Amino acid sequence: MENSALLYQFETPRLVISAWPDSANHQVPDMAELASMTLDILTPNVTRALPPGWQNIHNLEEAKIWLEARVEECSFLVVRKRETRQVIGFIFLHEERHQEQELPSDKVVTLHLGYLLTESQWGQGFACEMIKGLVAWAKSPVNSVRSSVKDSLIHVCKIVAGVESSNLASIAVLVNTGFSLCFVSSEDSEKGVDDTDQQVFYHIVFQD
Repeated sequence: MENSALLYQFETPRLVISAWPDSANHQVPDMAELASMTLDILTPNVTRALPPGWQNIHNLEEAKIWLEARVEECSFLVVRKRETRQVIGFIFLHEERHQEQELPSDKVVTLHLGYLLTESQWGQGFACEMIKGLVAWAKSPVNSVRSSVKDSLIHVCKIVAGVESSNLASIAVLVNTGFSLCFVSSEDSEKGVDDTDQQVFYHIVFQD
């Protein structure tokens, strides 16, 4: 998978966020452990506005299939509490490559962001904290990220996030972490409920 070339790993005061699976990091859970944790995270309230394939995950086998699909389609990050190592959420990053690099070994990307946070941790500032951590990671050092490909740098030019217009809490998270409105779409998308809701897009730009 091409997305695995990026070395996604960063920390915040209360959180540790890293790519999964990551054989070099022995502190991340294995498939069986993460599948069990996934069942606790993918509750109806968390997945309410998500596609059908993200809903009704009721057993370990379904959770494993869901995890495998996420790893295959994007860079999949696990969000853990620093002190307890409890998994409290996921970050999903899709990389859009651009042809603006000055050197053949460099790549310029836009990151398309999605995330989930377990219900029990809502209202404690974790969503803002992990997105602020992602933004800081994308900007440093010198707005470039070392790739797992030798002598290759990834330059993140912006991060884009889509959200339902009725999801005021998620919009507040984006605005509070430096994102601004860039596009509003009224086209129907494949969601579980609220099919008439508009999808709005916010972005944060690091370089032109």
